Amino acid sequence: MPWFNVCDTFAFDEKAVAAGNAAIGLWTRAGSWSAQQLTDGFVPRHMVAALGGSTSQVRKLVDVGLWEKADGGYRFVGWDGVQSTRKEVEQQRAAARERMRRMRAGRRSDERQGPVQDEVRANISSAERGAKKNSQEPPTSDTTVTTDAHPTASEPRTLSAQVTDLRSGGVRPNTSRTSPAATPTPTRPSPTSSPSPPEPDGASANEDGGGGSSGRNAPPLSPAAAEVLDALGPPWRIGPQAAERLKPAVAAALDGGWAPGDLAAHLRASPDGVRNSYAVLAARLADLPRPPTLRPGRPVWCGDCDETTRMREADDNRPYRCPACHPAIANVDPSLGRDTKPGAA
Repeated sequence: MPWFNVCDTFAFDEKAVAAGNAAIGLWTRAGSWSAQQLTDGFVPRHMVAALGGSTSQVRKLVDVGLWEKADGGYRFVGWDGVQSTRKEVEQQRAAARERMRRMRAGRRSDERQGPVQDEVRANISSAERGAKKNSQEPPTSDTTVTTDAHPTASEPRTLSAQVTDLRSGGVRPNTSRTSPAATPTPTRPSPTSSPSPPEPDGASANEDGGGGSSGRNAPPLSPAAAEVLDALGPPWRIGPQAAERLKPAVAAALDGGWAPGDLAAHLRASPDGVRNSYAVLAARLADLPRPPTLRPGRPVWCGDCDETTRMREADDNRPYRCPACHPAIANVDPSLGRDTKPGAA
């Protein structure tokens, strides 16, 4: 298991003091996540919100020199040499597997050799006890004692020769009387993957992103909140119960000045790598920046033209203003920032 190392003097390091406790909390959680995922100090942009971080905290970490900007996210400054890299961790794990393989191979070899050696020792002990008992009885006149059957200390005998002599003398091996039960070798459980973000209460990690299948009894969403959630698109699909839990936060954002289109664009940014749509959306709604200033006379996007330029293309590929939502053409109420019908008050 890799560890995220922090020096004992980091508490009063000038960079830590300048960044502040909130930014250092994000820095610590991101470091632990990177060590566990073996990303060598790289933190994707979408993980900042999933870890509870904010744009201002990221800016402080970059300004003090603890993070630096990278393609698709941010990177820890000085990760190599202080933290374990992916290559080092993989080498350590390979060495540990090799040690365990050799240990298990040696254990199996000992289990195969153990019964044979115990059998020989037990049989030799029985033969020695019988020979000692016979040597204590005085020989009769018609009994001849021979010593050729038992070698002296100056005549070493091999293990195989001793077993042959004992079996030829009618001594049964221990394995024919009792056979030790084979004991299974305990195996090491396989390591688990990176933990998933916590699921909401009653939510299941199905294809609809949470909320389960019991959303038939959930009350309907408000039109504005439903507009925001519908505009998120397939990558951010969530269940009806999860959508109901997000409704208060969406309504608060709309009341705070966010336009439905701008709010939906902010929430659906960077969908790559998101495993729990509900958790990421809830984190982004909990840490929204200030709403963008509405440009006077800019209507709600119709969905058919380019959202930024509000332009369409003719059959000959020439661009022209969208008649439905271009500010210069559509009849717009500037105070509301949305389309108004001709003749409306």
